[in-house]
Amino acid sequence: MKQLSALIVALSVLTMSGCAAEGIREAQSANRNVTVDLLTEFEGVRVYRFLDGGNYVYVAVSASQLRAEWQKPEGKTTVRAESLTVQAVK
Repeated sequence: MKQLSALIVALSVLTMSGCAAEGIREAQSANRNVTVDLLTEFEGVRVYRFLDGGNYVYVAVSASQLRAEWQKPEGKTTVRAESLTVQAVK
């Protein structure tokens, strides 16, 4: 439960603040056009960021879960936050 709380807080803060700070480490993904930044590690949760269609996608990974959050433009000024959570199979 502690990991889940840390995961949700980290992603919410990053997504809502529009954070574009440099990450701890940068890596190339399997797609050579996508660079993935490791932003932080906290209590067993790693938070990554990459650009997709000009928008940042934030992904948090722990031993038991993966969560992705992104903002989707709607019209000229409205932005809707979306997310996807996947639980590990035991």
